[in-house]
Amino acid sequence: MRISYSALELFERCPHVFKCVVLDKVRLPKTKEAFLGTTVHEALNFLFTKNPLFPTVDEVVSFFNKKWEERIEKISFKDDYEKSALHKNGTDMLTRFYKKHPAWNFTTLGLETRFEAPLQDPETGETHTLSGIIDRVDKIDDNTYEIIDYKTARRMPAQDHADKNLQLAIYHLGVLSRWPHLAGKKIKLTLQYLQHGEHLTTARTAEELKATKQKILATIREIQDRQKRDDFPAQSSPLCAMHPYNKICPMWSYLYAKKDTPHNLDDTAAQNTLKEYIALKTAAQETTARIKELQAVLLGYMRDKKFERLFTDEGYVTRTIREQDIYDIEKARPALEAINKWGEVLAADHKKLEKLIPLLPSQTKKRLTDEALLRKRTTESLLMRKKKIMPEDLE
Repeated sequence: MRISYSALELFERCPHVFKCVVLDKVRLPKTKEAFLGTTVHEALNFLFTKNPLFPTVDEVVSFFNKKWEERIEKISFKDDYEKSALHKNGTDMLTRFYKKHPAWNFTTLGLETRFEAPLQDPETGETHTLSGIIDRVDKIDDNTYEIIDYKTARRMPAQDHADKNLQLAIYHLGVLSRWPHLAGKKIKLTLQYLQHGEHLTTARTAEELKATKQKILATIREIQDRQKRDDFPAQSSPLCAMHPYNKICPMWSYLYAKKDTPHNLDDTAAQNTLKEYIALKTAAQETTARIKELQAVLLGYMRDKKFERLFTDEGYVTRTIREQDIYDIEKARPALEAINKWGEVLAADHKKLEKLIPLLPSQTKKRLTDEALLRKRTTESLLMRKKKIMPEDLE
């Protein structure tokens, strides 16, 4: 499998979006934030290009303006003020960066440096390719190098974010794959926050890089397993409010279907059921039986229509699915006795075994799956919230 940091990050954030973008190759228009980031990155690449001299600050801003005008028609803005403010934000970042980091003060080895790093999975025998593009690589001195990634985000996180950042660790692996002679050299990893004129710098040890490889391989195995089952659930987060994939996301698609076909009888029935469900759930004292009936109706409707969330003016419900592995306790005994863990589940308690599974070595997990796993138990439920949330572009 060929995988990049952006793909891994998508999968961790939302498996459904990962499937849409990476596997199904669905392409939707860029958000204005992504458009700004891309255009600023291109201008910074131009800033460090010597031909034969480095460009002036005015030339960098002109380059940004040219790229902006070439693509601005494809971007949606609320009004001209928002468009103007975003443009000024971009030129301000570039001007501030130019004054603080003159290009002639750096020895730059690479701009927009592409890499492909092979990853061998000892568990499956497969070789995967880790790929990416690094914004900038500098040589500080003969023994020190710096990998730099530009960020246009409005929020600057704490140092801990850089110390645990998967992207920087992947870029470190990429540089070592592209330039093996840098192994053993000091490699600084820097996130450059352009909105703030600040940066966060960290580093990775050999052991941390090894752990990064293991984490990536574990994620790849999970992706491959989900591909076999076609199981890429949507995960809601605050980022959903601005996400361009909401129209095809089962967490949000009901809103768009409702907007496009407001008089659909099938939808009207679902709306009425949902309103009654939320009212009873709110009161929820002696109405348990009726709530279960309504829940069954809604779950059946959501499964049939492939919606993961239903909305009405009173609130919304989210369909949640929980899978539980059911093991044959006696057949699990030999594997657990081999590592002195049988005593922790002596009462033949499935809940104790379930809690123990994540803490076991991978070899023991595999043995349990092969020898003791009976079946998967799937349960459905509805999670209700009174507060209504709405994607930004539906407001």
